[in-house]
Amino acid sequence: MKKNLVMILIALFAVSIVGSADVDLSSYPYPFVENGELNTLLVIGKLAAPIDNIAVTGIAMSLQTQIEGKVAVDAIVFDRDIEDVSAQNLIVVGGPCVNTVAHELLNTGKDCSEGFQDGVGNIQLIPTGKGNYALIVAGKWGEDTRVAGIAVAKYYDYKLTGYEKKVSATGSSANEVN
Repeated sequence: MKKNLVMILIALFAVSIVGSADVDLSSYPYPFVENGELNTLLVIGKLAAPIDNIAVTGIAMSLQTQIEGKVAVDAIVFDRDIEDVSAQNLIVVGGPCVNTVAHELLNTGKDCSEGFQDGVGNIQLIPTGKGNYALIVAGKWGEDTRVAGIAVAKYYDYKLTGYEKKVSATGSSANEVN
């Protein structure tokens, strides 16, 4: 009996750290919007190119349609303002070369562009602990980040699934690569 109770407690603890196994990209905008409330910070790199600002703005405008109030101005923050990546849900815009939070979450080494391709935007959902998630919207270049941002902002058209998607651009549209 004691052994079973201990096993149940360990399982509950593991779920609380890792988060729900049911959360993937198809869940978006959950967990970043819950019960009509914004439940995230949108993080842009202090060194980001202006095109990354366009991506984060598009995502914020899309989230606006899902919440009862307005997206607060202070919901968009710089990477340097995040002390603990697991303390809250994060939507991280910009690759690890321009966003230190993306760099930390992706555990990027010296080559900050490793794992990124020219012309391809990456969208990745990562459990960060404490039941929170980070959605990384990034690319090797600013234009690639913008394309990933379009797919996230128009998630209802792109039917995102799994934990990672790669998208490329055709004009002002994003196309699924994987």
